[in-house]
Amino acid sequence: MLDGSNYLLLFRMRTASGMHAEISYDLVMEEDMSFVEGTYRLAGGDWQVVIVSAFQRDVPAPQVVPQRWDSGVSGLLVRLPLAERINAATVERVLSEALGVSEWVRVRGPDSMQLRQQRVCGKGSECHNRTTSVT
Repeated sequence: MLDGSNYLLLFRMRTASGMHAEISYDLVMEEDMSFVEGTYRLAGGDWQVVIVSAFQRDVPAPQVVPQRWDSGVSGLLVRLPLAERINAATVERVLSEALGVSEWVRVRGPDSMQLRQQRVCGKGSECHNRTTSVT
């Protein structure tokens, strides 16, 4: 398994300095969250999902891992060291470093669970929604 710095190198966006992006949190953000789910959109791009995991936090540095859910939507899974608080400032700092964003604008965007949902149809007309997840 690659460490967080290698994931960042693999995923680093080549962008001009001064890039602004939008971020939307699914939860009311507090100073010390157990986890975070939300969506973000880079300039001119589609909404993507971001999940800051409450699990596997025994990492020495933040890890940013690209993801693609069964619905086709892309995004990032972030793992933070136990010593770091999970809050909006930390999430935005880590995403800025990974994506080359200089400023985040907090907006009301799509819900991350809705973006991750995939409509699955069986034989006949039986259809249901399935939420996909990553580990």
